[in-house]
Amino acid sequence: MFLSVVIVSKGRPTILAGTLASLDRQTRAPDELLLVVTGEADLPQGVRERPDLRLLFSAPGIPRQRNHALDHLSPQSEAVVFLDDDVELAQDYLRRTEGFLVTHPGVAGFSAVPILDRAEEGLLPRERAREVLRTWSAPPPPVRPRLGLYGCNMVARTAPAQSTRFDERLALYAYLEDLDFGSRLSRWGQTVDYSGARLIHLSTPSGRMSETRLGFAQVMNPVYLWASKRAIPGTECLRLIGLSLGLNVLSLLGIDRRLRITHAATDRRERLRGNLAALRLLGRGVIDPAAVRDL
Repeated sequence: MFLSVVIVSKGRPTILAGTLASLDRQTRAPDELLLVVTGEADLPQGVRERPDLRLLFSAPGIPRQRNHALDHLSPQSEAVVFLDDDVELAQDYLRRTEGFLVTHPGVAGFSAVPILDRAEEGLLPRERAREVLRTWSAPPPPVRPRLGLYGCNMVARTAPAQSTRFDERLALYAYLEDLDFGSRLSRWGQTVDYSGARLIHLSTPSGRMSETRLGFAQVMNPVYLWASKRAIPGTECLRLIGLSLGLNVLSLLGIDRRLRITHAATDRRERLRGNLAALRLLGRGVIDPAAVRDL
């Protein structure tokens, strides 16, 4: 099977270098590796000299950068692995990915559930992450269907991925672009969780968007996916908005810390300000996730 690996990044060359090093340790190398960045400042030292890597430049935005990669995949590509720039992979991640796709022809796409996600407030050192991966002995949970995929690592068969594509109206950090992509990909086959391919999502905080903009997307993007695209059910739309609003309000009341349900570094006040900005726009009958750029 011809496996393509795609990484998009912006403004995080040191973090990106760690993920590229993780790929270099794979027991099964990718058949092609595409790196999509927005400019020279995004590049780790020495990347241009790598013969195994195809370097592409794109306007910023995760959906836009990933679509640019889809446009440049090899004609031989049979499956594409989308990785965030801050993951650490077990050495057999790609080998297990290939094996799962070969033995499950009805699966159009899957995400491996990270064994750790945002560990130590997103500051887990890579050396420690590699040690955890080497010594992890818990059996993986069973394969189970899921709505959408999880963007830190998404694996899709190439033809369905190129037909589905990513929604570029989900601007900037592109909150829920993975849920949207995976839900539309399911027209081609099952979308599932598969934890046999192990990884850790570091969720490193540097280079992230403003909390106000994220708060705006927490409300606007679910409404857009439900009302404009029917990519998610109305119940899921309400659940996502209710969860975000609830956590942000609890933070203002000082309850979240006592319940240990939010991260210390999260500015919930700014997220709530973004929530309210989206609600005001929706109250005027405007459903536009790209309006996040105006904040």
